[in-house]
Amino acid sequence: MKKLLILLGAWYLLVTPHAAFAENGNAAPEKPASPKTEWSTDEAYEIGVDYATNHDYGSAFQWFQRAADGGNPRAQSDLAFMYAQGLGTEQDHAMALNWYTRAAEEGLPDAQTNLAVMHLNGLGTPVDVSEAYKWLKLAAEEGQTEGIELLEALDQELTREQIAEGLRRAEAWLEKTGRSAKKTTRAK
Repeated sequence: MKKLLILLGAWYLLVTPHAAFAENGNAAPEKPASPKTEWSTDEAYEIGVDYATNHDYGSAFQWFQRAADGGNPRAQSDLAFMYAQGLGTEQDHAMALNWYTRAAEEGLPDAQTNLAVMHLNGLGTPVDVSEAYKWLKLAAEEGQTEGIELLEALDQELTREQIAEGLRRAEAWLEKTGRSAKKTTRAK
């Protein structure tokens, strides 16, 4: 299990929210005015993506924060990533966990996968493999590739009891939120 946790810790760094955080040679975005009430959360998010694409993480952070505060799940996930990596802000796993949780609760599969890895590695929270299994199961049900692969790895490492508890939590979450499983994945 320890070997798996180390592997997943490295994986956590690879599950980026989108290509905005990858190296590229795009020109700098036009500088918009400071975040004001006239910007919708979707507009604020897109401005944040432009800044992140050009590695201006301080500005990206500000725009993602505005969009995340307004309820945009993609911005919540990207803000969590920035907290987790210390991009544009001090690294803060507790804040990353908070924002990943909010985005995961909205059903965003990438956030569900990253939240699971945080639970597996005890980043901002105590280690909880059943909670991690829950979030990976939900992400895998949405077809999230990394979630499927990590769920398959956990199926080989966890006890039947840990898996059963994770499945119970996933089913309870689906029932609580009124959502239904889209795809099926197998557990042992």
